[in-house]
Amino acid sequence: MVHELDGDQRLQNIATFHERVQPPLPLVVTSDSIHAGSGTENIAFVAMLFGTAVGTVRKLNMEKQRGDFLNIVTTWRRVRGLLLEVKRMNDNYDAGMVAHLLKEMRACETIFKQLHSELDHIAVTSNETSSALSQIAYKALAITWSCVRARDIHPHAPLGLIDERTHERIREFSRVEDSCIRDLLVHDSEIVFNQLNLPAARKSSGMTPVLVVSSAMPPVVPERDVDIATAAVRRALLAYSKDLNDIFKHYSASGGAGSLAAMSLTEFNKFIKDCFPGDKLITPEVAENIYRAALPSLPVDTNDVSPATSTTLVVGATGDPITDVMTGEERELSGRQFADALVRLAAAKYAPMPAPRPARGQARTAPMPALPLDERFRLLMEQDILPHALRSQRELFRAAVAEPKVREVFQRNKPALQRIFRYYASMHALREQNSTLSLAAFIVMARDCKLIGSFVTEHTLKQVLVNLQRDDGNSSSAPGTVNTEAELEMLRIDFSDFQEALAALTEYVVCNPYVALHKRVDQFLQEMLLPRARQKKKHGE
Repeated sequence: MVHELDGDQRLQNIATFHERVQPPLPLVVTSDSIHAGSGTENIAFVAMLFGTAVGTVRKLNMEKQRGDFLNIVTTWRRVRGLLLEVKRMNDNYDAGMVAHLLKEMRACETIFKQLHSELDHIAVTSNETSSALSQIAYKALAITWSCVRARDIHPHAPLGLIDERTHERIREFSRVEDSCIRDLLVHDSEIVFNQLNLPAARKSSGMTPVLVVSSAMPPVVPERDVDIATAAVRRALLAYSKDLNDIFKHYSASGGAGSLAAMSLTEFNKFIKDCFPGDKLITPEVAENIYRAALPSLPVDTNDVSPATSTTLVVGATGDPITDVMTGEERELSGRQFADALVRLAAAKYAPMPAPRPARGQARTAPMPALPLDERFRLLMEQDILPHALRSQRELFRAAVAEPKVREVFQRNKPALQRIFRYYASMHALREQNSTLSLAAFIVMARDCKLIGSFVTEHTLKQVLVNLQRDDGNSSSAPGTVNTEAELEMLRIDFSDFQEALAALTEYVVCNPYVALHKRVDQFLQEMLLPRARQKKKHGE
């Protein structure tokens, strides 16, 4: 919305509420700080912040429009007087009087158009504000009723608000399909089955090979074992969901093409190269097979893919060629499919080891038992991924930007930053003002400040805006159906995120680790941004 409640005004309202009711509310309000509070404080905070209070309702200032209307009335009176004068003079009026009449009529028309445009703008702004407040009120009502219902069901349990972003993130990376676990368990059973029946097949290879092959039943995994293994793997994914989200956010935005919220094959190979350098089990061919196996299956002709080839594609541990090459290159991994690929990586990395070859004259020993899939996944995370994978440190950087000294720098330059934000936010807008800044306008601002080429690239600016986006759970949609141009158009930031983006650009431009962040931000604003960026003119200029 255009005229949203100012952040400083919101903090002032919180301080006033703190003095009146005196609950231990945090100074900087975030979803994490709300989630850390008790139930009583949370409900009181929601009622205060999102209720219909004076702090969230702003009266419309119609003084300027009232003055325009009075100017229209005055001008129309002059036009009416001139028309009557012309009518009384019949055909004896001079050209000067007609020119004066036309001038007054044009002035009246200009003022009327200006008043109409301003009233339209006020109506649109009011509608946007009321719509946003209605959505906030609906959210607050839903949260309040959930707290009341939880208190009714568990009267003695502590209440707490659910962080919806954390909930969506957990749901995105803690889900694995039953079919994936079933295929991996069947593949492990086939490995053990082949190792046990290999000596018998060699002994009887010259007598009755058909009898040996037909008498050996292929392994069958009970559905109960599949359900137990699936639940165990999901618990393991849940324990590492935050790490997986940070890792996925970094690598999905590291490539120059494709969707910014999904992982392409190139980005997946970069992840494999960082986590498995020189690994003989996870080769590029195995990684590519696992990537294609994690993608959702498309309807294909069953005559093209045999069952044996399907098993190889699911496990991806043999490096055999993939038949669905074209569709695999076009589609990308979502967060849930990335978790599926990691489970397959764990199965391939820590597959059952073959039994040691017995000495001459000794009986062959049984194969070594395979580790459960959840234990293999934990080994993969602790030994291979967490020590080597890069990740997006958004929360740590936001905590650094929220420090009082950094906020004081932005507060000191707030009027100039708001003029810059309003200029670039409305440069491509149909209306006079816009409340968000697009990626295209952000790139234009970086070009005006002469940052592109010397300090950052356009892809770096895309990565900054991707990291600014909040986790809203919308990335679970199929990335193959996402239009990249439309996705880039959806990358928009408000003024609060704009300040964080400026702090992020400071890290690229003034990259001196021995200088405090607030001093570097101040240097960036004074030397690079304010002298070069274009600003919205002040009222009256």
